[in-house]
Amino acid sequence: MPPLHLMVKPASGACNLRCDYCFYLDEMDNRETASYGFMRPDTAQMIIRRAMAYAEQAITFAFQGGEPTLMGACFYREWLRLVKKHNARRLPVHYALQTNGVAVDDALMDVLADGNFLVGVSLDGTKDIHDSRRKTAQGEPTYDKVLHTIRRMHARGINYNILCVVDEEIARQPEAVYDALRGHGYIQFIPCLDPIGEDGAWLDPVTYGQFLVAVFDRYEQDIRAGQYVSVNLFDNWIRILRGQPPTACNMTGHCSPNFVAESNGNIYPCDFYCLDEWLLGNLTADSFFAIAKTQRLRDFLSTSTHHPDTCRACPWYALCRTGCKRDYVEGVNRLCAGFGHFFEQRGERLAALAQVNIPNEPVQTV
Repeated sequence: MPPLHLMVKPASGACNLRCDYCFYLDEMDNRETASYGFMRPDTAQMIIRRAMAYAEQAITFAFQGGEPTLMGACFYREWLRLVKKHNARRLPVHYALQTNGVAVDDALMDVLADGNFLVGVSLDGTKDIHDSRRKTAQGEPTYDKVLHTIRRMHARGINYNILCVVDEEIARQPEAVYDALRGHGYIQFIPCLDPIGEDGAWLDPVTYGQFLVAVFDRYEQDIRAGQYVSVNLFDNWIRILRGQPPTACNMTGHCSPNFVAESNGNIYPCDFYCLDEWLLGNLTADSFFAIAKTQRLRDFLSTSTHHPDTCRACPWYALCRTGCKRDYVEGVNRLCAGFGHFFEQRGERLAALAQVNIPNEPVQTV
């Protein structure tokens, strides 16, 4: 059994921001119960006990939302205590948390440091772009607050990376966005998801391909200048070219169980499928052993391996591997034209870069 990765949504979809493109808000609008409220202590303890009983290797608890920092420091301090209590086999346990960075107080900062959390912070490029779409419920900008949080984490030695959602506006300003983020060292560019049932609402695939070309040019330039900046997508393509497994689940060519625990204990197979039709069970009543054997999970995983013949015949199939099934439109990745444009323009240079000795760690200068 591979290591267990469990995403936990302790605040369900509750959030202190009102971002224009929030995919989880869209998911909540497409299920019978939108929000399950804040996680109860007994539910948290049962989730931990179930995870400890099921895992055979390392465990990662990755807290997302909504906004998980709304739970406060005491919730996470107690989680760490309960993990230690129930970890009778002394399995390695890792922690991650994804946040908008607006309400990380000193007490929570202490927990993140003590638990050696890897923190993903949402920061959408430049101040103007970020503040135009990542606002509080009162419509207030958040860029300065987020940057202040990042600097505090950097000073505390807390590991963090940047999550930047790429929509049409971001995609048309690649150089400015990359330059604004490069000092943070680690960047994950996330193509904006279309709302369920809609196609092409937020990001044109060709524009996305042009964005990748321009960002790659900056990425390559920095590497060859000895100033490596980690861009998750390019890093993983280089790993594949070197014969190594990618670290991103959407680049493996098939889905694996990436269990998500909602605040009431509901379990789903993936963050993009926290919908009623993909509910696998509830950890207050069901074990992971039972959930892993459900026909619904088998059906979910099997559909991800059905790749069209046109994809298998593509010269870039070994790198693309069709991407995330959430991006499929009639069986084909909605961003296919964008990836094709990138590989045609920069495929050879990407392969050449895979032969370069790249440092293991980028330098964070923020």
